[in-house]
Amino acid sequence: MASLSKGEFDRFLKIFKKKGLAQKLSIFILILLIIPISIIDFFSVSKAVSSLINESKKSYLVASSSTAQYFQVLFEAAKNNAVQLMANDNIQTFFSEAKLATKDDDKKTKIVQDAKNTLANLVVTNEMFAGAYILTDKANPLVFPSIATNYLDFQKIKNSGWYKKIVDSAGYILIDSHQENFDEVIENNNGSIPAYACSIGFQFRDLQTNKLIGIMLLDIKEDWLRNQLQSTELSRQGVQTIGLLRSGKIILPADFEDTTKHSLNSDEKFIKKVLSEVSSGKNEGAFETIYQQKPYLITFSKTQYFDWIIVGMIPLDAIIKSARSMEKVIILITIVFTIIAIVFGIFFALRIAKDIEKVTYVMTIAEKGDLTQTLHIKRNDEIGTLSKSFNNMSKNIKNLIEKGVNLTKQVTSSIASLTTIASETSSASNEIAKAIQEIAEGAGNQAKEATNVAETVSQFGERIESIVYSIKQINKLSKDVFELSENGSEAVKGLDKATDHTVSITNSMIETINQLADYSKSIGKIIHLLGNISEQTKLLALNASIEAAKAGEAGRGFAVVASEIKKLAVQSKESTREVDEMIKKIISQTKAAQEVASKVEVVISDQNTAVETVTGAFSKIRSVIEELFVKVENINQSILMIDKEKTAIISSIENISAISQETAASTQEVSASTQEQLAAIEELKSMIEKLYVLAQDLHQAMQVFKI
Repeated sequence: MASLSKGEFDRFLKIFKKKGLAQKLSIFILILLIIPISIIDFFSVSKAVSSLINESKKSYLVASSSTAQYFQVLFEAAKNNAVQLMANDNIQTFFSEAKLATKDDDKKTKIVQDAKNTLANLVVTNEMFAGAYILTDKANPLVFPSIATNYLDFQKIKNSGWYKKIVDSAGYILIDSHQENFDEVIENNNGSIPAYACSIGFQFRDLQTNKLIGIMLLDIKEDWLRNQLQSTELSRQGVQTIGLLRSGKIILPADFEDTTKHSLNSDEKFIKKVLSEVSSGKNEGAFETIYQQKPYLITFSKTQYFDWIIVGMIPLDAIIKSARSMEKVIILITIVFTIIAIVFGIFFALRIAKDIEKVTYVMTIAEKGDLTQTLHIKRNDEIGTLSKSFNNMSKNIKNLIEKGVNLTKQVTSSIASLTTIASETSSASNEIAKAIQEIAEGAGNQAKEATNVAETVSQFGERIESIVYSIKQINKLSKDVFELSENGSEAVKGLDKATDHTVSITNSMIETINQLADYSKSIGKIIHLLGNISEQTKLLALNASIEAAKAGEAGRGFAVVASEIKKLAVQSKESTREVDEMIKKIISQTKAAQEVASKVEVVISDQNTAVETVTGAFSKIRSVIEELFVKVENINQSILMIDKEKTAIISSIENISAISQETAASTQEVSASTQEQLAAIEELKSMIEKLYVLAQDLHQAMQVFKI
C-alpha cells in the first residue's frame, strides 16, 4: 500500500510538471489555502469543543453544587423537624417512665394518643416523609403509619448494622435502608412498610437525663425524592440528576428510564469512580465517561453533613451540539472566504501567467533572430522590470548587430580591394621574375663572352711576343692580325650591343623593383587597416558576449554568434599578422634587389667604359696595322708599346670577366628573391581569399537577425 501511494504520488508529480504555469499557480493556491484553512478550522473547532467542555464542566459543577446545597437544606429541615419532634412534651412524656408514672390512666391514655397524633401530624403534613418510627427499649414503640410492632425484638434491632450506624453517628445520619430486623420482620408478619428511598436516623434521648434510649427514623418518600431530583435546576438544563448514597444506593430521577431507556446500578464504572473520589476526601469533581456506548460528562457534589451525593449525567452530544452549530458557521464562513481568496488568487495567478507567457513568446521569437518584437507590459513589479530590461537588451543587441553588419560590409569591401591589389601584385611579380630571368641569362652570356675575350687577349699577348721574336714574318702575320683585328672589332661591337641591351633590361628591372616596393608599402597600409578592423570586430564580439550574458537564457543564441565573431576576429588578426610579416619580408627582399640593381648599374657603367676602351684599342690596332705596311720601320716601336700595354689590357679584360660573373651571380640572387616574393604574394593572395570567405560567413550569420 505504501509503494502504491508512492507510485501515485510520483504520477501526480509527473502530471503536475507537465502543467502550465497558470495551472501550477492555481493548484498551488488551492493547496496553500485549503490545507492550512482546513487545519486551522479543525484545530479551532477542536479547541472550541474542548473549551466548551471545560466551561460546561465548570458550569455544571456549579449547578451540581447548588443542587447538593438544595438537598442539604431539605435534609436540614427534616433534621429540624426530627429535633422538634424529639423535644415535644408529649413525645418525651410518652417515653419517660418517671413522668408517665405520675399520671393517672386517663392522662396516660391522652399522652399516648397525643404522642401518636404528633408523630402522625409530622408525617401527614410533610410530603417529604413516608413514615416516622421511634424505637426504644420500651415495650411499645411509637410508629406512623400504624403497624403491628409486637413482633419486633428491640435487642435484635440494636444489633442491626443500620442501628449501630445511627448510634455511632454524630447524632443523625442518612441510611439507605432499615431492612434488617425491622422491615423484614414486619413484612414476614403480613405487615408493610411504606416505600421509601432512604431514611434519616437520629439518636433519641431523654432530654432530662440526656440518656440514649433509642433511635428515631424518618423515611424519605421515594417518589418525592425522585420528583425533587427531576425538578432541580440541573435537571431543567437537560442533565440527568442522580442521588447517590455512600453505601452505593442510587436514587434515579422520575423520568430516567423513559429518557435513557436503561436502568442504572452501582456496578457502573462512573458510579464506582464517584464513590472512590468521595471516599478519598473529594467533595466535588467532573470527568468524562462512556455509558451505554455514549459519551457523558459526569459531575458530582456531596452535601456537607448527610453524605448525600448529587451526580449529574450530561450527554456530551448536547454540549458539543452548540459547538457543532458554531462549527457549521465557521466552516461556512471559511468556505466563503476560501472561495473568495481562491478566486482572487487564481485571477492574479492567471494574470501573472499571461504576462509571463507574453515574455516567453517574445523571447522565443528573439531566440530565432527576430529582434523587432518588443514587450508591452505595464506593471510595476518584477515582471514589468523584466519587460523593460528585455526591451533595452533587444535594443542594444539590435544596435550591436547593425554595427556588426556594417563592419562586415566594410571588411568584405576592403578584402575585395585587397584581393584585386594582390592579384595585380602577383602579375607584376611574375613579370619582374621573367625580366630578372632574362637579365640573368644575358649576364651569363656576357660572362662567357668576357671569358672568351680574356682568352683572346691572352693569345694576342703571346702573338705579340712571337712578333717580337719573329719580326721577319711581320708582313704575313700583319695580314693575319688585320683579319683578327677585324674580327675583334666585330666582337666588340656585339659586346657593345649586348651591353646596351643589358643596360636597358637592368633599368627596366630597377623600375619594376621600385614599383614592387611601392605596391608592398600599399599592401602594408591595407594590412594595418585590416588589423584595426580585426581589433574593432573583437571589441564588438566582447560587447556582444557581455550583452548576451546579461540576457541570460534568452541570449544564448546571440552568445554563439558573438563567439563566432570573436573567433573570426582572432583568425583575421592572425592572418593579418602573417600577411604583415610576409610584406615585411617582401619589402626587405625588394630593398636587397634595389641594392643589387644599383650595383649592376655601376658594373654596367664600368663595362661600357671598358668596352669603349677596347673599341678604341681595336681602332688603334687597326690604324697601326693599316700603317704597318707604310711604317714598317715603326713596327718595333709599336710592338714595344703594345707589349707594355698588353698587361693592362689583360687585367682590364679579366676585370670585365669578373664583373660579368658577379653581375650574373647578383642577377641569380635577385631572381631567387623575386621567386620568394612571388611565393609570398601567392600565399598572401590565398590568405586574403580565406579572409574573404570568413567575412562572407560572418555576413550570412548576421543575416539570421531581423532588425
